[in-house]
Amino acid sequence: MSRGDAERRVAEVFAAGSREDLVHAYAGWAGRYDEDILSLDLRGPEIVAALAARHLEDRTSPILDAGAGTGRIGALLAILGYGHLVALDLSAAMLARARERGAYRELHEGALGDPLPFAAGTFAAVVAAGVFTAGHAPPDSFDELLRVTRPGGLLVFTLSTTAYGRGGFKDKIDALQAEGRWRLVEATAPFVGMPASTAYQQHTARVLVFQAGS
Repeated sequence: MSRGDAERRVAEVFAAGSREDLVHAYAGWAGRYDEDILSLDLRGPEIVAALAARHLEDRTSPILDAGAGTGRIGALLAILGYGHLVALDLSAAMLARARERGAYRELHEGALGDPLPFAAGTFAAVVAAGVFTAGHAPPDSFDELLRVTRPGGLLVFTLSTTAYGRGGFKDKIDALQAEGRWRLVEATAPFVGMPASTAYQQHTARVLVFQAGS
């Protein structure tokens, strides 16, 4: 497998024109996903896990991994001692890989932007990496994620710089802050998400940490 093959599969996912196309792309990628992201040195999951651990001391807290994929964040959080992890992803094929890690108590198939199958205030934290980017979860996904987060709970996620500027995320984030529905706790500097990739050296992201309002 070449790095170029990995970059081609990333491009196919970014080019998905519909949810059905995205599901199809991830189904075809699931078997090679972990190998590919390691070859491209994907940084987001590690940074999200680190910041979640920095701000969430209780290792028994229920955490939703939104857009869990093959479960890389869950595996990292499990190593750090978090034992109540729940995975959500739109791809059954990716969830099947996540199940193999043994890190999650529950795995749910579903898409961000749709109503979520959880009661209000279920989770002490929501984590997400690689979800708020081109062709993936829309800005209004935050409404449901806030609904299922406890007051005072955390939302820790990567956000593509391009999506923030041109995908409607800035307006949504600002509106939620103005309404008092969350407040910014920490934000990283922009970083290259896949530094080993020659094709995506200009693609940057940040990790943001928000605390849900009451």
